[in-house]
Amino acid sequence: MGTALYEPSFESFKLEEEKYSMKYHNVYGGDCWLRITYNAGDGITYHGEKFMNGKSVGMADGGADWKMFFVHFTALGLANSERCEFEDIG
Repeated sequence: MGTALYEPSFESFKLEEEKYSMKYHNVYGGDCWLRITYNAGDGITYHGEKFMNGKSVGMADGGADWKMFFVHFTALGLANSERCEFEDIG
């Protein structure tokens, strides 16, 4: 089983009108990052997009419930060549 871990890049935080966004970078390196946007102006929704080598490889949307959004976003799983830590669950 492989697991990727992402940490927030606080210097990437942006506020544009009622949208808050921030990037999260893969701690294992490589050119892989997430952008999560929170839109407080449209009834509070979340949008997430995963990028590898400058290209979008998946996205997910969710309502006001952060946990439900996170479940849908992480269901994308690992992308091909995404750096991760492997664990034998054998």
